[in-house]
Amino acid sequence: MPDKLDAVDRDRAQRRTVFFTELAATKKLAHELLDRIGRLEEIAANGQTSTRALVVEFIAAWQQQTGDTYVENWARDLGIMRRLLKALSAEDLRWRMGRYFAQREAFVERAGYSLPVFGQTVNSLGRAADRKGTEGRAQTMHDELVSDGFFDDKADER
Repeated sequence: MPDKLDAVDRDRAQRRTVFFTELAATKKLAHELLDRIGRLEEIAANGQTSTRALVVEFIAAWQQQTGDTYVENWARDLGIMRRLLKALSAEDLRWRMGRYFAQREAFVERAGYSLPVFGQTVNSLGRAADRKGTEGRAQTMHDELVSDGFFDDKADER
C-alpha cells in the first residue's frame, strides 16, 4: 500500500511540475506580447509608421502563421525593412505581407516564411502578380490579418 501512495504522490508532483512549467512559459509569452503591443501603441500614438513598427507587424503575422516564437535579429530585420520602405509605401508592404503569408510556395515554406525571404520575394508579391490568378487566396488572408488587427491600414493616414 505505501508503494501505491508513493507512486500517486510522485505522479501528482510530476503533474504539478509540468503545470507550473507551462504556466511560467505562458506568462513569459504574455509579457512579451504585452511589450510588443506597448511598442505598437507608442508608434501609433506618434501617428507614424516606423520601420520598427513594420518589423513588429511582420513578427506578429509570422507568429500567427507558424504558431512559434520569432527570434528577432533586429540589425538584419530593420535593415531589410528599411530597404523595402525606400522603394514601397508602408501600406503596400502590409498588403504584400498578407500575400506572402497566404502563399504556399515550397521555397517559402521551407525557409519558414522568414523576413529575409520576404525581402527577396517582395517583387513577386506585387499587385502586378494579380494577373497570375493568385489574388483570391492572398486577399482573403490579408483581409483576415487586417480584421485580426495585425495590419493597421489607416496608420499612414494619421
